[in-house]
Amino acid sequence: MRVRELGTVMIPKPFFLQMRINPVIFLDIDKSVRIKRLVEEYGSFSKEQLIHAVNRITKRLGRLATKQSESNLRMTLKQLHSLLLVYYDKGYLKLSKEIRINLYHLIIDAYEIGEIARLIIEKANEIRQII
Repeated sequence: MRVRELGTVMIPKPFFLQMRINPVIFLDIDKSVRIKRLVEEYGSFSKEQLIHAVNRITKRLGRLATKQSESNLRMTLKQLHSLLLVYYDKGYLKLSKEIRINLYHLIIDAYEIGEIARLIIEKANEIRQII
């Protein structure tokens, strides 16, 4: 993974440069909330589409995890997405280490977007007082 990539998404250079010089809030969202969101976002995909997507990330996910993911497609989407969170988390952690950003952790167990936004704004205000 190149430093400015998150999966198949390229972080725009001006935004990336701001991430390197300004504080960044890491949203530590409860695993059950993240799984629920993934199921909502990807739940409409066919099993074939999901298998294709999982196979595209085999190198980073690892062969064993890929096989487990394919097997889990026969189980539940919740189990599959739980396994894939390991892949996503590794990617985010690697990105934060590579760009050496100033991270502030925010633990979130809320599901509603409005509540999450409120918590982020509250944390940003706390950070402003520190720096």
